[in-house]
Amino acid sequence: MATQSTTRATGDLPCVTASNLVRNFGEWQDRALGEPVYILHRGRPKLALASIEFLSRLTRSVGKGDEGDALIEAFDEPVLIFDDEMRITRHNHAATSYFGLSNGSSGFGQSTDRPLERAAIQLTRRVATHRIAERIDAALAHDSERRVEVTGTPIGDRVLLVVRDLSIREAHARSTALVEATAAAIDHQERLATARLNQRGHVAQPSLSLARMTGIAADQLGTTRFSTLFAVQSRVAVGDATERVLRGGEAERIDGDLIVDGSKSRTVSLTLSAIVTRLGVEGAIAVVTAQPG
Repeated sequence: MATQSTTRATGDLPCVTASNLVRNFGEWQDRALGEPVYILHRGRPKLALASIEFLSRLTRSVGKGDEGDALIEAFDEPVLIFDDEMRITRHNHAATSYFGLSNGSSGFGQSTDRPLERAAIQLTRRVATHRIAERIDAALAHDSERRVEVTGTPIGDRVLLVVRDLSIREAHARSTALVEATAAAIDHQERLATARLNQRGHVAQPSLSLARMTGIAADQLGTTRFSTLFAVQSRVAVGDATERVLRGGEAERIDGDLIVDGSKSRTVSLTLSAIVTRLGVEGAIAVVTAQPG
């Protein structure tokens, strides 16, 4: 099956990449009815797809003990649990700072003047009354353009409320769109090419522009050591510059001779810059500019 190639063994957890989950959502949705499916982010379980029935069983089994606090603290987002009298019975640390709650808080207090708190209370009442999960978007504050997504889920005789900041998602979507637009624009420049390199200095994500400039098919460029795309007299310098950048060095620019159509060479300027995340250097971006002539 197509999904088997993208699942990974993380202990005994059923895991799937986000892209494969989207392509085969029906299949993974059915599987999640029996047990949670963990969604991988950079190779590690980050989110989970689980049925309402599973969450209800989980909350009933641990919600009245210390384990209940540990469960909601596992969420990065603010999480609150309301009882049938609309009192906050539990909340995680994220909710404490987000809503300005104290350890003994049973309500939002003075903060109900904000649109977010009013919307959350109204949502919680509807979910408590109709026992149907509901999701809404709300403004964070009167003078803020930031919006949040609030999800209410009935759990036993209580309501579980989760708040997600949409501005983070929207910023990610804008960044992705910017990167894709930039890549598309570069692909239409005859003298410009790009490639994403992995931590070993191999081409991890070839582009149409690099394929066109080298005369090598894009699928053949994948996993090729980047420095081998250059003529012998330039290969060592390109390899050394790539290694320095991948070790966390500053961006570098060098000139070299790129092999074209298997036998000819073309003088180019090469710029390398590391891809740095909170986990460290995860690769590099190479930009190749062909010199006139």
